[in-house]
Amino acid sequence: MHTTQTTKTEIPQQALFKTETTDNASGWKSFSRGLLEFRIAKSYSSVPVKKKYLHNANKYFNDAINKIPDYTMAFGYRGKSHCILGNHKQAVKDLSEAIKISKNNYPDLFLYRAYSFMMLEKYSHALTDLNHAIKLYGNYKTAYYLRGEVHFLSGNFIGAANDYYYTMTCENKKTAGDLPCADEKELRVKRGVCYYKMKNYRMALLELEPLMNSEHVSDEIKYYAGCCYIKFDKLEAIEKGLKFLMEVEDAAGFENVNFELAKFFADIPDYENAMCYIEKYLASTVGDHKALILRGYLHTKNGNLTAALKDLFAAKEICNNDVELYLHLGKVFLELGIKNKAIDNLSKKKLSKTF
Repeated sequence: MHTTQTTKTEIPQQALFKTETTDNASGWKSFSRGLLEFRIAKSYSSVPVKKKYLHNANKYFNDAINKIPDYTMAFGYRGKSHCILGNHKQAVKDLSEAIKISKNNYPDLFLYRAYSFMMLEKYSHALTDLNHAIKLYGNYKTAYYLRGEVHFLSGNFIGAANDYYYTMTCENKKTAGDLPCADEKELRVKRGVCYYKMKNYRMALLELEPLMNSEHVSDEIKYYAGCCYIKFDKLEAIEKGLKFLMEVEDAAGFENVNFELAKFFADIPDYENAMCYIEKYLASTVGDHKALILRGYLHTKNGNLTAALKDLFAAKEICNNDVELYLHLGKVFLELGIKNKAIDNLSKKKLSKTF
């Protein structure tokens, strides 16, 4: 159970600025006009129109800050505006200034800065801000969701799955409207993907299977459910998995399905079908050393050792610390009768984990 604190998320009127100057009235007028433009922007779904009003808002916020240098709300809203526009470096700068002036009291400032940090791939900074926002406000749906996204992007799939669960179950449904969030169905899919990444295929299917009863099942659900089903030994599960994967085989954004099918057929083994799918996958992607290793392995099984070496050396150029790579190189050199190179590569197989 997460307790809810009563800290306000919006900067109050009395926190406009710290000092009184002759420009206060003029600065307030500019800020008010900027705030109006900002709120009009939020009412539009059209991206070009939204951007137009946000740029207009920033002009007024600039004028307000020029007249009142310690104007918390102007820095805060200009930072939010830059965040929505995708100007994340400037957003971080403005939001940091607003946080400094406001004494760290407003969760929204941390949420927007965390999102900008996330988009800049500064995940540790994003986590620090999200933890602080949750500490200030308690159950904050957007904060849990964004923290889940940061955990996912940084490879912490357990943390991501937990935060997606908190997002679904938190009592306070408050969201920051301009920042991304997800509904329960999307969150279940994300939890399923997390468990798939952790190779916990049963837990992944517990999240995904209830979503497959609807008339329209998304390609993403079919892909991950299919990838899970083919990991089981039961023929019925394998057939279901292959059916789902083949349904999304040519879907845009799911080129990876050909790699999964290639691995499946290589394991059966059915090297002809495996080669067909790995060729199809490699024709649509560049720089995947795992796919090159698999094709090298298939060439070895088909007796084409020259082609196998070509793929394995190409994989080594991309990533030279893969255990599987040195295992296959060692086996190819053994088949070629080049024992010294075989021993050299097989010894690297043992050491490659520490490279």
